[in-house]
Amino acid sequence: MKKIIPVLLAMLFAMTVKANDAAFYMMGNTLVPIKETDISVAKEILTITVGRDHLYAKVDVYYEFFNPGAPKTLTMAFEADPPSSLGGMQNRDGKHPYIKDFTVTMNDVALKCDNAIIEKKYGAQQDFKPLNLDEWTGNEITDDEPFCDANELYNEAQDRWIYFSYGYFFTAEFKEGLNTVHHTYSYRMNYNQCSEYVIDYWLTPATRWAGGKIGDFTLRLKSELLGEEICMVDSLFMGQPWKDCSWQYFVQHPNPYLNDKIEHFMLAGLSSKPIEWHATDFAPDRNLKILSAEYIKQDFRYATAGTVVVDDETGDACVYVAEDETRYLIEASDYGWIDKSKSHIEERKAVDGQGCITSIVNKPVYVRVASNLNADVIQVIDVAIDIPDSYECLGYWHIRGSGKNGLYHSWYRANVEGIIGYVDADEVMWEPYNIKVPEPPHKFYNYDDPSSVIIPEGVTLVDNGTFKNYKDIKTVSIPQSVKVIGVGAFEDCSGLESVTISDSITAIYPWTFRGCSSLKAVTIPAGVTRIQGDAFMGCTSLTSITMNSTTPPTIWEVSFDPSIYKNATIYVPKGSKSAYISNPRWREFQNIVEK
Repeated sequence: MKKIIPVLLAMLFAMTVKANDAAFYMMGNTLVPIKETDISVAKEILTITVGRDHLYAKVDVYYEFFNPGAPKTLTMAFEADPPSSLGGMQNRDGKHPYIKDFTVTMNDVALKCDNAIIEKKYGAQQDFKPLNLDEWTGNEITDDEPFCDANELYNEAQDRWIYFSYGYFFTAEFKEGLNTVHHTYSYRMNYNQCSEYVIDYWLTPATRWAGGKIGDFTLRLKSELLGEEICMVDSLFMGQPWKDCSWQYFVQHPNPYLNDKIEHFMLAGLSSKPIEWHATDFAPDRNLKILSAEYIKQDFRYATAGTVVVDDETGDACVYVAEDETRYLIEASDYGWIDKSKSHIEERKAVDGQGCITSIVNKPVYVRVASNLNADVIQVIDVAIDIPDSYECLGYWHIRGSGKNGLYHSWYRANVEGIIGYVDADEVMWEPYNIKVPEPPHKFYNYDDPSSVIIPEGVTLVDNGTFKNYKDIKTVSIPQSVKVIGVGAFEDCSGLESVTISDSITAIYPWTFRGCSSLKAVTIPAGVTRIQGDAFMGCTSLTSITMNSTTPPTIWEVSFDPSIYKNATIYVPKGSKSAYISNPRWREFQNIVEK
């Protein structure tokens, strides 16, 4: 009798998950012996790279196995669950449809790998016995059968259903003593409605080797894209510090999908240089799950409501990210903490005329006199030249007949440089914080002497892009009252030769001085703790950098133009040179001297 109800339930589950915009492709896995063995894992270095396209993860695993006895031959295997919630797919040759470039070398010799469909035995020792697919049949995708149960096979003679996996097998010749195995592959990352990607990886099968643990274990995470942000939930990798991590935060957050259960997260940044976690006698009792940061952060790509943290003293609002017992983690140009005792949470809604809008399209955005695609244009937002690129939101409507062919369409009402009009919601993104209109550049711009800019005492913010493309400026003086220099504030000021930065500055944000090709010297105040990506990219004349901090600030892989590492002299406080040259990023500068 064929199993009808479970198949229907599986089909219903698959359709439900697709409707919620989620997909499971596979989990990465550990190489295991088919039978018990006295060979142990002396060392493992697991490197996972988030792909540039956010589709595939690259896995590179280096093992050192110790064989205490005579040479022996073992069959080693790799098991991969089939994709689900995708309508199903079955490759009869045993190769997983979402694994690419699978390789194994042992003691520097490439090994031949065989494939087969095998039975999935949950909670039991896997025997990896290939199934006879003439006896076991499953649902393959056809035009007539778009939905199917992707995880099961049926044996009509036995009237039995089983779960199956894709198996990869190879023969391993273990010599006495130490043996090395290098294993690489790429696999399609999963995703769900909360995360752009999810990297699942089985760690616990490593305990099948002798001793049930890994003598020396290293996990390395990196990305092909600069500025990648990830999070891990209630992970066993939160108990010890990570090396070479530009930034990380340990927070807690209520999960609305689990009745607001409090979960603990690590939020971290990745680049092409890996961050690293290390342990000895590692016996994993859980598996690895890495999610894109959207899982914990508010995603405003399609949102019209959100949560902010408001500073009780200044009234400034920043996007709420997470929290711990006493602080909120907030995000503006950068992440930061604010005490709960000095702030409070507010919910903001576009429909109530709160927040701001930002262009998300690489073309002019039209501001219209009415909420209709046929209404007259009264202002144009050109993302190539307009500053600021965020505008005050005055309301949000979903209006019948205002779109193409008379369909419903969504609109924001906004204040665009003093002109009130309506903006197509498909071309902008809403964010929950109320913007502060920056001081216009001409307030600080001396038209009698355009080469000099003196920002008056009392100004606290030089906003994003304030002086962008002001090519006549040669000198800038920033007073002590300025606390923040925004993103790209002096970008492409190609005539700028010198700048005095106030001691109250704590961070130099992305693109702040990018393209300032005439800048020759700069002094970084002692309070600066980070210099972010592209801050001094394109500053090809920069030959003198004076650091006033004895502790090297955090810098990104591309904070400085490549020419600076060779041509510039870094002047550091007396007694601090060793701290700078021992820092993995700062040591790349070839000329570091004490002043």
